[in-house]
Amino acid sequence: MGDRYVLRVVCFECGHVDDNCWYAPTCDVRWWVCPRCGSKIDLEVYSGITESDASNRDKIERVAEGLRVAAVELRESVLWPVAVVDEIQNVMMEGERVGKNNKGWSESVEHHVDRAIVHLARLGHDDEEDHLAHAFARLMMACAIERGYVGQGTKEKAFVKL
Repeated sequence: MGDRYVLRVVCFECGHVDDNCWYAPTCDVRWWVCPRCGSKIDLEVYSGITESDASNRDKIERVAEGLRVAAVELRESVLWPVAVVDEIQNVMMEGERVGKNNKGWSESVEHHVDRAIVHLARLGHDDEEDHLAHAFARLMMACAIERGYVGQGTKEKAFVKL
């Protein structure tokens, strides 16, 4: 991808003038053929504009690098909730795998809060589980149950919200 030029070309053989000759060095559009006599002119030699002169590769690489940096900054600032949801999903899938998830939704808010406190207390003391993620998942479950989204809920809030 690169710049394109409109050139004024004069045929060396017959003198025909073309004021609207398109030259795109990076797209292999290099030759002009005289419509009157059929002679060919190498537009790179004629104009002195090379493929590297017309190339936008450096600009494209700078823009791409800027996009990569912006994506990292965006991921660190705006998209972090996606990573948090992924962690919750991993914990929930692990519970499903070992047969705990269905039981978890029937447990009380207090039970989930107590289990979250236990996970937080274990943080840094054993590496058997990702205790922070497990505590977060327990608190998320407690919140969902307390608000009546799933599980027991309270009488006033025991409805499914969509």
